[in-house]
Amino acid sequence: MNQADVTKLMSQLRIAVRPNKRHLKNADGPEGRLLKLRKTVTALVKHERIELFYNRADEARGYAELVRDHR
Repeated sequence: MNQADVTKLMSQLRIAVRPNKRHLKNADGPEGRLLKLRKTVTALVKHERIELFYNRADEARGYAELVRDHR
């Protein structure tokens, strides 16, 4: 039986991908950002599915999973 050569399946480029910092700014500062996240997670729980930009959705996902785990 022929086994696939794993090195041919993976990219040969060695590029380090570092996560970018999120620049989620709000005119009301950190408190306004948390209020916006609270509204987002509340809407997600209420409507079960919402459409968001990736940055806000990714951050709200963590809080939504915490809410889900505590139920």
